[in-house]
Amino acid sequence: MNFIYHIYNELPKLSWCAILEKDKEDIDIYCGLWVETFDDFFVEGSWDDKFEKGNFNESTFFMGSGAKIDNDKIIFSTPNHTLERLHIIRDNDKIFVSNSLAFVLEAANKKLDIEYIGYEKDFASILKGINDYKSKIPLEDGRYVELYYYCNIVCNNKLNIKKEKKNQRKDFINFDDYYSSLKNCLKMLKENSNCAKRKVRYGVVTTISKGYDSSACAALGKEIGCNTAVTLNRPKKYEKDDGTDIAKMLGYENIIAKNANDYMERTDFIEAEFLSSGELGTGIVFSSFEKEYKKNLVLTGVNGDLFWGRHNELVNREIKYENENIASTTLYENRLRVGYINVPVPFYGALNWPSIYKISNSEEMEKWSIGGKYDKPIPRRILEENGVPRSAFGNTKSGAGFNYQFDNLNRIKKRISSTSFASFCEYYKRNKSLERLLKNNKEVIKYILGTFPIYCNYLFKKLRLNIKMKVNLDHVASNPFAPSYLIHWGIYITRKRYDIKF
Repeated sequence: MNFIYHIYNELPKLSWCAILEKDKEDIDIYCGLWVETFDDFFVEGSWDDKFEKGNFNESTFFMGSGAKIDNDKIIFSTPNHTLERLHIIRDNDKIFVSNSLAFVLEAANKKLDIEYIGYEKDFASILKGINDYKSKIPLEDGRYVELYYYCNIVCNNKLNIKKEKKNQRKDFINFDDYYSSLKNCLKMLKENSNCAKRKVRYGVVTTISKGYDSSACAALGKEIGCNTAVTLNRPKKYEKDDGTDIAKMLGYENIIAKNANDYMERTDFIEAEFLSSGELGTGIVFSSFEKEYKKNLVLTGVNGDLFWGRHNELVNREIKYENENIASTTLYENRLRVGYINVPVPFYGALNWPSIYKISNSEEMEKWSIGGKYDKPIPRRILEENGVPRSAFGNTKSGAGFNYQFDNLNRIKKRISSTSFASFCEYYKRNKSLERLLKNNKEVIKYILGTFPIYCNYLFKKLRLNIKMKVNLDHVASNPFAPSYLIHWGIYITRKRYDIKF
């Protein structure tokens, strides 16, 4: 089998789409300029071994995506986290594989079904774990786009597809074992991403705040030579979470603070690429750092609450979460265009979560446990042993970003740029219909019942009433109203960048 490369300057730098035809040995690879291309493999990303080996499919911490030829088959590899995925569309005697949903739809000439209102919930189903998520998403013509997370995908020229598990490291013994392994892994990621045999070599940048997770990532980043930290300090809600002081304590010299609402002034439909992931916009605020992220490994603390938290009744080896509704999958289209490698540090050893949890609750970590629900001994120890005083971080739970999930059209207008809102409104008015709601009446009722306590709690908070109803996010259906069109609009806008000659 052979890779035939078609490299386009106009494609997002790290995007790729493979087209396989039955009984043919040549596989067409359409990709952006920064995808690393070789005779027997292509890759966009970094992993914990030497780059020239091209053995990302064997890695226990591969950040990115790629494929390699192995005799008479191809092995496609997803990252070792669940914030990104690979997409496959089967169409007669062809298979389309891509690291972008918009790209695979454009290449296969397919569309999502505008009458179907369950996409938001379907794409978030990865929160049920890597074994139980909804892997087939319906398309307009009755076919499906298949989603693959945290796995390798083996395919031959008969178009037979086999999903294989990633390699898993041994469980961690104690804190020293966990910390030294994590630090060494990050060092190898950095060395791999800066290899002289690459087209594009990457540096390292870290996010930071006053919370546990990104601050611990910044401490780890400093140990592998990172000297740039980025934080949000505006608008007002971010002032108290500004990580500048902690970055200084850790010895960072290049500290950049920006406004989370910078995207509101843009005119390039920036929101669309985040929405085209199938999630309703959580990461849009991080578009403020595109200049800083470019050509870098970006260390983030995403999902530190789960893997580093001391209190969790659903610890497992499937990356399964309980009563969560945000999968944090919105960054990848922005990443492919800007050109950076997302490194969600807490995902290191994600399949070994029980051993990490055991360490967090061990006797050796009692010194770094402060009690209460917001208690994370592992990141606290990392920070305190790197000179950050206990009072400087982890005092209140905050978090960056927002989601359009429970918005109406008026609220969307307040949280989207004027250019994007005008475009979305035109799309929404052109496609909305009463028939769509009537057709999906059961889902509409389910959404209203499921979100009733959420809206009540919002009202109680506004009225300063000390009342809080119990919310079960697992029972909340996709929003069938204006937000349900945001994903469609996002793909409608984003797929235009993939309009090339196939």
